[in-house]
Amino acid sequence: MRVLLAPNAFKGSLGAREVADTTGARLAEQLPEAEFIKVPIADGGDGTVDVLLAVGFAEMGTASVDALMRANESRLARLGATVVIELAEICGLAGVQDLPPRPWQTSSLGVGLAARAALFSGAEHLMIALGGSASVDGGLGLLAGLGYQLLDANGDHVSPTASGLERVSSIGPSADQPLIDGCTWTLLVDVESPACGP
Repeated sequence: MRVLLAPNAFKGSLGAREVADTTGARLAEQLPEAEFIKVPIADGGDGTVDVLLAVGFAEMGTASVDALMRANESRLARLGATVVIELAEICGLAGVQDLPPRPWQTSSLGVGLAARAALFSGAEHLMIALGGSASVDGGLGLLAGLGYQLLDANGDHVSPTASGLERVSSIGPSADQPLIDGCTWTLLVDVESPACGP
């Protein structure tokens, strides 16, 4: 008998590979003659980069910041001119569990910084896996990381955090606009957002 084990990560406890290994070990005790095929999966959240690295993408490191804008090192997955950025890897919930929840102070800035680094490395197609976020800034931080100017009604700069959403009045252009426009972008999500259109 062959058994396919294709789990997703168990948020906050085990990664997809760990789930597959643990499940396989327990099932092997009960089914010693079975062959277990382990294929961890991801849905655009935690573990997306790990899954891609396991199927032939190359790891690309980048300096970034977590959801509370503390410096961190993150991994991206690269295949040719395509780079995959996992938001959960950079500014996900797991990275800020050392502090009480601070949703208004969180930011997706790190994703924007990672995207900018990928663009400068020659990426022509960026795929951003959006699951597992610790931020509710509506992408404001991502825009700031790409060099866009977040301004309030007086023309003053706005913090790239969830609280900045209350103050931002306009978004000025990025000096890196040619690089941004020359790249195709794909957002990986496992939910529908009917408020934002089809």
